[in-house]
Amino acid sequence: MAYLSRLILLSLLGAAFTGCTGTPYQPRKDDQPVGYRTHKVAEDRFWVTFSGNPRSSPNRVHDFALLRAAELAKEHGFAHFAVEINRNASTARMGDDQITTSRPGVSDSTRNSIPSTPIANRTPVGGASPTIVEVQVSSHSVATPVFSLLIRFLRDSNDAKPAEQIHLADEVIAKLRAKYGLKP
Repeated sequence: MAYLSRLILLSLLGAAFTGCTGTPYQPRKDDQPVGYRTHKVAEDRFWVTFSGNPRSSPNRVHDFALLRAAELAKEHGFAHFAVEINRNASTARMGDDQITTSRPGVSDSTRNSIPSTPIANRTPVGGASPTIVEVQVSSHSVATPVFSLLIRFLRDSNDAKPAEQIHLADEVIAKLRAKYGLKP
């Protein structure tokens, strides 16, 4: 009996740790639903999107989008960047139906918008406050966190617009790589 209890406990712990590490930091490939993608809008502006999976922590997905934004700024020779738009594009699935959630000020998606319930509020590096939403469709709904950031590169902090949040790329990279144990 004690052996069976230990086996069950170890199985539960293994499942818990697997769920925590379910989102790798990687580029998103066409055949993979998880990872980051970037789209150049202008010389100094990019969309950065990070898609998680149903086991992904919304905080982790947002942090990974922010990490990719910081890396992109550095790759293009900029020390600072600002997040102009912080879009929550999370989805919920039930069977074969997909529902795109929407929350005023967070997502500009209007297709299939339905009321949502916040499941996490946080202040990520830099102080932005995204609200993660999960649709309460049924006991079988699964939330998939996705964040898209429109970023603008800045040579220095004086290039920022009034009320714009500025991120120091090196600081974001160092903090988030350490937080998630990612190698440089």
